[in-house]
Amino acid sequence: MADFDVIILGAGIGGLTCASRLAQLGFKVGVFEKHSVPGGYATNFRRRGYTFDVSLHAIGGLDPAGNTHNILKYCGVLDKITPIKKEIAFGVEYKNQIISIPNNKDDYERLLTKLFPDEKIAIHKLFRAIEKFSRGFQKLILNPNTSLLENLSLDCLTFIQWSEKTTEQILRKYINNENFIYLFTALWPYYGLPPKQLSALYFFIPWISYHMHGTYYLEGGSQNLSNTMVEVIKEKGGQVYLNAEIEAINCKQGKVNNISLKNGTTFTASFFVSNINPQTTLKLTTHYNYPEKYLKRVTTPTIGCSLSQLYIALDCHPSVLNIPDEEIFYGD
Repeated sequence: MADFDVIILGAGIGGLTCASRLAQLGFKVGVFEKHSVPGGYATNFRRRGYTFDVSLHAIGGLDPAGNTHNILKYCGVLDKITPIKKEIAFGVEYKNQIISIPNNKDDYERLLTKLFPDEKIAIHKLFRAIEKFSRGFQKLILNPNTSLLENLSLDCLTFIQWSEKTTEQILRKYINNENFIYLFTALWPYYGLPPKQLSALYFFIPWISYHMHGTYYLEGGSQNLSNTMVEVIKEKGGQVYLNAEIEAINCKQGKVNNISLKNGTTFTASFFVSNINPQTTLKLTTHYNYPEKYLKRVTTPTIGCSLSQLYIALDCHPSVLNIPDEEIFYGD
């Protein structure tokens, strides 16, 4: 008899989300994480009495109609955390001033119309198109029971058309203005590619989450979310193993059979999910022939953006040091 119904490798936020949802559905889940704390990028650390979030700071889509709200509800954690809605989404340095980008979509449209009055009609068309894209995303991706007739709606066609374009291609279809594109796409460093290369899906789906369904902080930081997911998994009979580094993902007859840990123990399951990076997953897997095309794609990645983070603790309010909004993007 297998040790678990499902084994999940990696207790990052993706692995914990998957595990807590499966646990809610009645599966016995085992999560294995080599780090000493769960959460991956959704963790906290302390220095000299201050608590810092490793990476996660704001979460979109926590309004009642938002996708993140629904995901956390289905994972059984929504009632166990306290979201705090942000006053603004973020700030952008533009023409020697800081522009505060509103959370609310309609307020955002009004701000852009004020900054770019000559583009008023084009901005209005862009925002209506984003609404169509959002409805198409809802029908095609989030509602698998969409009928064939609905698939042919303008909403779904907009979603399909945008899925084949870059962010800049979509924007220039409506507004061919460098300053507008700079301001509107200020978040692109989060996604790792500039607008000319960035898939429109990767840009606009989070955009909808932020500006149509609310941007929030979490009380207690992101570690609180990760710890809550661990609680749910355990409450439903699952286990989360920390300091549990994988030695091998063992396959037999083209199927994963079990995993071996560095300490020599072995665990079996009916299903396996890897939430660790694909290169490491390939290295750990034994006796399995991955398709050549997939191997090439995973083992020859292109160079992405670099990121450095500096954590600063203040003993005063940021405004005393002339630091304005809590999140500001400076373009070069």
